[in-house]
Amino acid sequence: MALTVTSISIGGHPVTVTSMLDEKTVSAALQSSPFQKWLIHVSHAMLEDDVKTFDMNKIEIQGVDFFGKRVGFVKIEVDAYKNGVRLPGICFLRGSSVAVLVCLKSSSNGSSVMSKSASVNSYYNHGDTSSLSSSISGHRGTRFSDDEYSNNSHSNYNKFAVLVEQTRVPVGCRSILELPAGMMDDDSGDFVSVAVRELEEECGIRVKSSDLYDLTRSAQLGSGDADEGIYPSAGGCDEDVRLFYYEKRIAAKELMRLEGRLTGLRDHGELISVRLVPWDSLWKSTRDAKVLCALQLLNGLRARGLPLLKWVTPKQMSYAEPLVKLSDNSYMPQLGFGLYKVPPEKCEEVVLDAIRAGYRHFDCASIYGNEIEVGRALKKCGIPRNKLFIASKVWNDAQHKGRKGVRESFARTLSNLDCGYLDLYYIHWPVPGHHIATYKELEKLQLQGKIRSIGLSNYTPNEYQELVEAEMLIRPVVNQLEVSPVMYRPDLIEYFHSRDIVVVAFKALNRGELTSRNTTVDIAKVYNKTPAQIFVRLACKSILELFVRLVAILGWSKIEMCLISN
Repeated sequence: MALTVTSISIGGHPVTVTSMLDEKTVSAALQSSPFQKWLIHVSHAMLEDDVKTFDMNKIEIQGVDFFGKRVGFVKIEVDAYKNGVRLPGICFLRGSSVAVLVCLKSSSNGSSVMSKSASVNSYYNHGDTSSLSSSISGHRGTRFSDDEYSNNSHSNYNKFAVLVEQTRVPVGCRSILELPAGMMDDDSGDFVSVAVRELEEECGIRVKSSDLYDLTRSAQLGSGDADEGIYPSAGGCDEDVRLFYYEKRIAAKELMRLEGRLTGLRDHGELISVRLVPWDSLWKSTRDAKVLCALQLLNGLRARGLPLLKWVTPKQMSYAEPLVKLSDNSYMPQLGFGLYKVPPEKCEEVVLDAIRAGYRHFDCASIYGNEIEVGRALKKCGIPRNKLFIASKVWNDAQHKGRKGVRESFARTLSNLDCGYLDLYYIHWPVPGHHIATYKELEKLQLQGKIRSIGLSNYTPNEYQELVEAEMLIRPVVNQLEVSPVMYRPDLIEYFHSRDIVVVAFKALNRGELTSRNTTVDIAKVYNKTPAQIFVRLACKSILELFVRLVAILGWSKIEMCLISN
């Protein structure tokens, strides 16, 4: 077969791609989710503060595995050097996956537990799991009987981990006890839905997404990489595993029905048996790294008194206003509360009033000078962080100082708001000669899990095209523009909508001037609404996201009433 040769850009540098595979397969591999995710990471790793950290000359695509029409796995060899030394470059790219640590507690009469035979206990005590599975197997050995469940004064045997046993060819066709786990099938980032599905498919256990604790995010792994999991084998594989935890108290007979259950998708070659392992023996009962990592994270969090965070999906968020789905599969409340021109001495009170009125989306900026007060209100409000949507913007002076200045500005904003991470971080203005470097720093912040999404503000098509030509790796999800009935810009709106970028409307009420016009007042009377409500509705029907900045146009005594009416 002929050699396929092409070229891609990584960190602004051309890199040759070769393969003995056909051109169509190579193209599919380069566009696949596993390769694109790897490309984003390696591009940012190659440049640190615009300084090249290593050289990459060539990538050879050696193999591509398809799951139907979708690329599942890509095997590559990278010719890379650091300080003249060739780096190990064989990579197996498969993307992200999830795994769930399940703890079931027997609750029959409050203290029913599983009583193990001496032989099974000896397998746990000596770590001999090869014989363990045959001893407790429902289809190869003896299923636990009712007599084996008895009252026991020790708590060691009333908690059980649920593992799955299946034959694994890569480790020599051995039966391995593992956590229920599965691969991400797409780029949605909806880890919890995959975890819920895998629990039902592999264990027959039905749960809701809100029942799962996110161990990975709770531990804030690494330098804030909260949106990525652990790397079981970073020396050869890119897979990162997002770890979840689920616990439930169930009756002893229900436990019995689980042990040895045959599960899995048989037409996909999954021959799975459910296994129950005493919780205190879990650490020595399997060679699955996912089990050990999840258990260590759980124990570490509990030992330090840190909270276990539950995953909250957009549908579970208690937003009064409608949600807008963004191109990175995150969601944003369509109606936001802007903090521009809110005096610091009034800001905390105003934000708390807005929260009481139902607002959950707050639009901040470093130049507004009130982020500390916003942060205080967020701490006092009693609303969980994952039910708030916090956005801010980097100002022009930080951009003039380069990527370091942007990074320092972000750190101040995050410290002032004291909210852990930002849901959305904007470039306030596209500063000529600097906004591209600023954008690349925001990409890095997103990869580190410090911001969820990247936004633009006051960008024209020409300035957006500069980002495209600079080979941005992560697409922006919004562009914040002045839009109102007297500043309506259909061509500009259509341009960004056609590129899957939501237009965020500021000055939607034209600083309040529109609300006092006779025509506006007359329309509002017809529909028995306030003028502000008319314009809010207009923006929502136009598929715009908008901000209400009442504090700049109303007396303080009227603010709370208008917050509620909007």
